[in-house]
Amino acid sequence: MKLIQLRYFIEVAKVQNVTQAAKNLFVAQPSVTAAIQSLEREFHVNLFYRQSKHMILTREGEYFYQRAAELLSQADELERTMKNFGGMEKTIKIGIPPMIGSFIFPPLFRAFRSSYPDISLDIQEYGSVQTAQMLLEDLIDVAIVIADDSLKNRFHVRPLLETRLVLAVSAHSPLAGKESITIDQLADLPLILMRQDSYQGNEIINRFKKAGITPNVVLRSSQIYTIKEFTRDNATGSFLFKDIVVADPEMVGIDLDPPIPITIGLIWKRNKVVYSGTSDFIDFVSRYDFQKTVGAGMSVVKGAGPDKVKKESRTKSAK
Repeated sequence: MKLIQLRYFIEVAKVQNVTQAAKNLFVAQPSVTAAIQSLEREFHVNLFYRQSKHMILTREGEYFYQRAAELLSQADELERTMKNFGGMEKTIKIGIPPMIGSFIFPPLFRAFRSSYPDISLDIQEYGSVQTAQMLLEDLIDVAIVIADDSLKNRFHVRPLLETRLVLAVSAHSPLAGKESITIDQLADLPLILMRQDSYQGNEIINRFKKAGITPNVVLRSSQIYTIKEFTRDNATGSFLFKDIVVADPEMVGIDLDPPIPITIGLIWKRNKVVYSGTSDFIDFVSRYDFQKTVGAGMSVVKGAGPDKVKKESRTKSAK
């Protein structure tokens, strides 16, 4: 049994599909299949059974999943600790949703690299929901996400920016002249939504459910470029941060009634030692002047000082 086999097994169990697991892991499908088969031969048990196109855990597989997840978490923590002892922590894994990363992260990245040239950043782009789960599972070190109240029990939360979701339409849309719009008025409008792992996509669907309306969703995507292109060129609508729409002359943002306020925040896991490089990043982001980089649709949160970081002591990374 090897750790890499466990990682492949865990991913297959999560997505219930070998092909999708291989894509998520950026490896060839036969490698994932071989890893599962090797584990099953080694232990003389079936870890999965097939149901249509899905891979479902057996009773033995369920037990193995729980123990394998614990073992991988311990192995990752051990690796990080030993690298920290040796002064080798030079890569920080950061989770950031595509919509946030598209306009916040580039200037922040340049400024951080200027102050900490010896630290590399490994960016994982997923929706806020999946990003928070990855942080909980120690797959990343820190994240910048939509920080709703549900996160506060599991993570330290440092609010950074405030904005709101607006309905984005083409500047030539018949709706472009509206100042505000209700969910009821969007029943027939073809919509482009973020994927289900995003806070925005889930929040919009919940609004439609409360109104008793089935939304006309024609496309889901995690790519901001794709969403903006379809919104500009088609008779569709999408839901974007006001800041993104204000910066694009080919789109118009219509306020939702009632509004959907958004707080963007930096989060990191509670009750976990934060090593020096990650602590440096948290401190840097907490001090960073976002006012220089945000537009008219977004405001900087005032007076929200950073939570105290529980930091593993070692010589601070050279600036």
